[in-house]
Order: sequence, then structure tokens, then C-alpha cells
Amino acid sequence: MLNVIIVGLISLIANTIAGQRPNDVPDCYTVQQKVEIEGKLICRNHPAAQVLVTLIDTANGHDEILSWTTTNINGEFRRLYGQKSNTTNFKPYVKITHKCNDQYADGFRVIKFEVPKSFIVRATCENYSTKPHNIGNIELALYYSQPNP
Repeated sequence: MLNVIIVGLISLIANTIAGQRPNDVPDCYTVQQKVEIEGKLICRNHPAAQVLVTLIDTANGHDEILSWTTTNINGEFRRLYGQKSNTTNFKPYVKITHKCNDQYADGFRVIKFEVPKSFIVRATCENYSTKPHNIGNIELALYYSQPNP
């Protein structure tokens, strides 16, 4: 019995040091700023599959990747999610890396847009879960994209 308790405590301490919380339990003593986004990407009226979509925070003067995903066969991406603890400077943006209208070029094109402040949720234990904000359908061919550096 004592061995089980000791192993459990060691696991809890190791997870705490590594910054992980068991079972994704919210830290009730801090306020989390969170955002969750989903949407659909289209290229010339067709689903844009396998497009890289990245959520990045630039509040501290450098880009910090919060999460990334690729679109499915229907051009959809879901649960692009990021959060920050104890910070007033949470400035996330979405970066879309694609080849729409650029199929003969060597590189990819990049579209960046700031996440609206209304999408950012200040979460505590009382309102920990968030509903994803749907950005709708984005036609990549309509945007002037910069080459990816």
C-alpha cells in the first residue's frame, strides 16, 4: 500500500515539474486566456486538403507556436487551440501555408490574420470549457499571399 502511494506521489511531482496536469485538470488559481478555432479552406471553389494551419502567439516579441493542424479531405480544420496563463499580452494569429494558385512555383504561400479579441475567452474553473469559433469558409485564391520565407 505504501509503495502505491509513493509511486503516485512521484508521478504527480514529475508531471508537475514537467508542466503537465493529470487528466487536463484546470488550474483554478490562475486565469487562462484561451482560443479555439475551426473553419474550412477552399482553393478555386474546391476543398483545400492537406493545408497547414498554425495558431501562433506573438505577444512577447517572438512567434510561439501554440498548435497546428492540417485540413482534411474536405478542407476543414478543427480544434486549433491555444492558451496562455497569467498574461495580459495574448495576441494570437492564424498562419495558413498553402499552394493554391501557385502550383508551378517552388515554394508555398502564406496568409496571416489576427484572431479577433472577441474569440479570446478568459477562463477560470467555472467556465473552463470553450466552444470553438468557426471562421467560416476561406477562399485562398482571393487572398494575395506572401511567399513563405
